[in-house]
Amino acid sequence: MIAEGIHHDIDFATYLSGTGIPAPAVSGSDLVAYETECPAHAFAFWRGNPDRIQSDSTPAMTLGTAAHCYILEGADAFRDRYAIKPEGLNFSTREGRAWRDAQEGRSIISFDAHMQIISMRDALMAQPDARRLLEAGGRAEVTMIAKDEETGLTLLCRPDLWIGRAGLAVNLKTTANPAPNAWRRTCANLRYDLGDAMFRLVAGLLGVQRPSHAFMVVGSNAPHLGYVAALSAEAASAADQQLRQILRRFAKSVASQDWPGYTVGVFEIGLPFWAANEIATSIQREYAA
Repeated sequence: MIAEGIHHDIDFATYLSGTGIPAPAVSGSDLVAYETECPAHAFAFWRGNPDRIQSDSTPAMTLGTAAHCYILEGADAFRDRYAIKPEGLNFSTREGRAWRDAQEGRSIISFDAHMQIISMRDALMAQPDARRLLEAGGRAEVTMIAKDEETGLTLLCRPDLWIGRAGLAVNLKTTANPAPNAWRRTCANLRYDLGDAMFRLVAGLLGVQRPSHAFMVVGSNAPHLGYVAALSAEAASAADQQLRQILRRFAKSVASQDWPGYTVGVFEIGLPFWAANEIATSIQREYAA
């Protein structure tokens, strides 16, 4: 059984499956799905479900994973895991198939994707705050495991970069639109604030003094501008409170094995304000005529 603590040697597959981790184990992404979708949706993908659905990787996720490796772990780690397909190479040819078969399990990405990833890292290194984080000697992809005594749940988090001496976790976010106002909406829609709160809770349970968290944001499209972002004190406090509420509800679902779907009965749909306003204006215009 894997003990509580900060681990540097747990691979992502083990983290996702929960193999060897004391059950019931829950991560920030489980809680986000529970809150933003519904309990049934969260349970469908939860590591505690013996019939869990395995998520398929999208092209954007594949690019993001490769970018994380290159940016956070360096070129050597990237070369160990990825092969860059030469420009013009066709896998339907004998030469192309021979090259592909010779990669010995490495994931293959295109030459253009490789150049895109290099440009993203260069852009972050050109931004002083991001550069300081990348050069701070942190460890990538650590796994943190702690027991929540109130709910009995095992809490998991896996920050992209852990700078232990500063008690700081950094999550790298690649995005098509890194403009601060646009990314703030993305952060709210995807509930990155709950992941932020989850890290601080787990790190605090493991004895980290004043744990802090930041986002390193970079555009996936040229010119690949990047910066460092952090939750305001007000947003962090609200996320901490809501996280505790969701943990309690999740624990109740685990205990009762009750994972309700989106709604019970017929869901009544109203019109958005703009549509209702247009209809009202049209009716008034008709009466006026």
